[in-house]
Order: sequence, then C-alpha cells, then structure tokens
Amino acid sequence: MSLENREKSRSVAQTVAPRSRKQPKLWKLRAAACLARLRGGQGRRAEARDPLAPVYLWFTEGFDTPDLKDARVLLTKSRAADNNDLKIAEFIL
Repeated sequence: MSLENREKSRSVAQTVAPRSRKQPKLWKLRAAACLARLRGGQGRRAEARDPLAPVYLWFTEGFDTPDLKDARVLLTKSRAADNNDLKIAEFIL
C-alpha cells in the first residue's frame, strides 16, 4: 500500500474511531463508507466491513436515504465477495 493510501486510511479510520463521539452519526456513516470503499478497492473486503457494520446498525430509520442505501450496498458487496458469490456482487454493481 502506498504512503498516500496509508495516510488516507489512517485519517478516515480516526474519524470513525469510538473516541470521536461528538460527531453526528451521519458523518461517521459517511466516513466509514469512505473507508470501506478504500479498503475494498485494495482487496481488503473483510476489513472494509469492520468500521461500517457497527455504524450502520446505529440507525433505526431512514433506510431509504442515499447514505444508508450506499452503506447497505457496500456491506452486501463485501459479504458477497467474502462468500465468493460473484453473481451477487456483479448484480449489486
């Protein structure tokens, strides 16, 4: 992984970290989705799900909003890739 990608990953991971509790949930969701996309693009799909799944589970409504739809797609693609179910992953794309 390049130095630039490591710095991006670290920066986004710090945004998602539990110690930054003052940020609104939506911003944490967006940061976690960004980190998931970055890690997924690096082929680290299992790690992509780690920060996103817990943040996604905070929400109890608004699942038709673009941010939550995006998070759901990222989580589903990650699970499909883990299960080597390429047909599902391609369908979601």
